[in-house]
Parts: sequence; structure tokens; C-alpha cells
Amino acid sequence: VEIIEGGRTIVGAINFDGGTVFDRQQLAALVQVEPGSPYYAPSLLAGADLLLERYLNEGFEAAEVDVLPRFNDSGEIADVTFMVREGAQVRVDHVLVVGNRQISSSTIRAELAIEAGAPLGRDKIDQTLRNLTALGLFRRTELRQFSHGRRDRRDVVVMVEEAPSTRIGYG
Repeated sequence: VEIIEGGRTIVGAINFDGGTVFDRQQLAALVQVEPGSPYYAPSLLAGADLLLERYLNEGFEAAEVDVLPRFNDSGEIADVTFMVREGAQVRVDHVLVVGNRQISSSTIRAELAIEAGAPLGRDKIDQTLRNLTALGLFRRTELRQFSHGRRDRRDVVVMVEEAPSTRIGYG
């Protein structure tokens, strides 16, 4: 087997285009690729995934991130541009709790990671479901989102089904 290596390609400039919410330093810290490092497409795609995750966690549910490399004539330097399309940021309008009979709404609300006025991020939704499940009081928990005309505001309904009471008797 004979291997003929091509020229080595390194990352030149790193640019961010289209994003307005976060500054360049915040985005560059997430990407974890620096100018002068070897050009490796999977690491750039992983950086784009981290950018997308940040936007989704800040309530930008329609966000998209693309990686656009531009190679020089010799192919030794690749300038990389991360194209960000943010879309609208979705915020929580109201949080409603339904389905509880014996467990107080205040107990359930204490475990919520989402709150009215805050961005509706995916990490907050997941954390809320984990917190409610960890209580061990519910057979089923579910979060539903309802929009009433506005794309940037959502009501979140926390639906719970309480587990049956358990008794232990000694005699």
C-alpha cells in the first residue's frame, strides 16, 4: 500500500456571520477551534452543533448553524465562516399546572426550571421534567406548549398524573 500525502491544511480566520445575540468571543469559546489548528471537518461540525445547542437553550427554536470553509488557491489555509440564522426567540408567557389533586401546586412549581418571561430553552424543559420525575410522586409528567397568536410567546402547561398512595403496615 502506497500512501501519498497531500498538503496539510490549517484553519485561517474564523468568522461568525448572522448572529446578533451573542458576541464574537462567546461564540468563539463555544466552537473550540482556533486559527492555526489543523483543518478537521468533524471538529468544525461539532463546533457548529455546540453553537446550535446554545441557541436552542436560549429559546431560538428555529436556529440554524452552517459551516462554510473557504480554501485558498494552494489548499493550505481554510478560512471558516459559521453562518447563524437565529430566528425568533421564544419566551414563556404563563406557566400552568394541571392534574394535581393531593400534591400542591407550590410543590410542583418549586421544581420548575422554567418561569414566566424567561426564554423557553430545551435544557430548561429537560431539567423541569427531571426534577418532577425525581420527586417520585407522579406516574406521568408532561409539558405542553401553547401559542395564542404570537410566535415569540408560549404558555407552558405542566401536566401531571399523581401516582397512587402507598401504605405499609406492620403488625
